[in-house]
Amino acid sequence: VLAVLSAWRVSRLTTDADDATSSRSRLSLLPRLLGTSPISPAISTGIRSALEPGRGRTAVPVRSALAGIAFGVAGLVAVVVFASSLTELADTPGRYGASWDAVLPGFASRFTDERGAELVDDPTVADLGTVTSVLARLGDEDVPVFAFAPLKGTVSVTLIEGREALREDEVVLGSRTLRDAGLGIGDTFDLSIPTGPVPLRVVGRGAFPVFDERGAVGRGVALTPAGLEALAARAGVSSDDALNETVVVGWAPGVDPVTANAELEERTGTQVLPAAAPADVNNLEQVEDLPRVLAAFLAVMAAVALAHALVTTVRRRRRDLAVLRTFGFVRPQVWAAVGWQAATLAIVGLVVGGPLGIVAGRAAWRVVAAGIGVVDRPADPLLLLGLIGLGVLLTAALVAAPPAYMAGQVRTATALRSE
Repeated sequence: VLAVLSAWRVSRLTTDADDATSSRSRLSLLPRLLGTSPISPAISTGIRSALEPGRGRTAVPVRSALAGIAFGVAGLVAVVVFASSLTELADTPGRYGASWDAVLPGFASRFTDERGAELVDDPTVADLGTVTSVLARLGDEDVPVFAFAPLKGTVSVTLIEGREALREDEVVLGSRTLRDAGLGIGDTFDLSIPTGPVPLRVVGRGAFPVFDERGAVGRGVALTPAGLEALAARAGVSSDDALNETVVVGWAPGVDPVTANAELEERTGTQVLPAAAPADVNNLEQVEDLPRVLAAFLAVMAAVALAHALVTTVRRRRRDLAVLRTFGFVRPQVWAAVGWQAATLAIVGLVVGGPLGIVAGRAAWRVVAAGIGVVDRPADPLLLLGLIGLGVLLTAALVAAPPAYMAGQVRTATALRSE
């Protein structure tokens, strides 16, 4: 038994020694690479301090620091991508179904051929058309059914996926309507009207305009004008009762919408309204300060992780700093080494956290946009992302200043004697 225990003990010591040798071999790879590189000793020392955790009393939580910085950068980038997408949505009415600048809700009944021709010939008018709607029943709820009739330019449903309806039995559905009905593109369903069901086929998913409190950007059915006319005739509906007709106008580039809307109101003698954002978009805008607060918190968290790593390195590796001083390192080189350590941590955080943040921000925006039914294309804030990268590097330089000063104050004799 004693012989077996002794043999087991020897084998454990041999295995541990092999593991330690392997670990030291892996850890020594970076110093060998840096040692043979032409970069200055201060730079190589800083990079090595940033990436090598060390052992024993000189161990530094490098991995946790890198993870904290990368997580902070990823969160910051994700928030910026999401907030930029929200801003782009609010500034682009076409993304929530209103691809025009002016709405004339009471003008359709007086929209004669003469007045229509006058607006068609107006060079300041880029898009002109009518939007007709009626309520119908799909499943257990009433949904607005639209038809878009362009007279000039483009007036149509805002497509998110698929294509526009081309035949009388084809429709585009809103995201919520599609989801609530359990339908997908290519499916067929029955739209209920008083005279019976009407079979239709889904060819696309879109965002719909909101003209009153009953509407929602993700709720609606879009038919062709001929399809809606056939549906209304089959239901016995005329333009004098259940059909709602609205004239919409989109101004040419360079035309001030506010001034043009006021002039159009004076010309037509009817109320002219700007394209209204749906309630869901307004609700998102009301909480747009929350992403900014979250971004600030994540930035502070990343800075704290960086500062903790630098201070811990200076405190636990005082002996290494003292040895460097004995080999000829002057105080500016010590400062530079700490600065390069901070820069390396920041760069690794950007390289790892930046792409993760972009992916997370775009994914989060797609989920929110799909939930309310708007165009789910995320923004690409390249300028802001570039500023984040520059800001991270500048913050790393500022955070590194106090630890670098501490490292420069290490007394060689005192540090070596204490070890």
